[in-house]
Amino acid sequence: MNSLKYTNGVLTVLAILLSLTLFTAWSGSAANPADSGLVGEAHANGIANAGAQRQGILDQLRLMNTKIDAVQAAISGGVTVRVAPVADAEGA
Repeated sequence: MNSLKYTNGVLTVLAILLSLTLFTAWSGSAANPADSGLVGEAHANGIANAGAQRQGILDQLRLMNTKIDAVQAAISGGVTVRVAPVADAEGA
């Protein structure tokens, strides 16, 4: 008899949670995905869709690659390292 009460209680809680989920879905808060926070934020930042965002990322990666190639070309001729003497901390 105890297990039946437990099962009824759990089923009641699940029914209430499901009802709340359906209510929030039908209340209009999630009816239009374009009004949701992330999508609205992306449109506000000038990113119309995920494809445009990925294209922007690829453009930035290409720019970084050209900058890295320039640095690599600059140091490929050889690097000279000079060590300057540092004043002793105890003698200062």
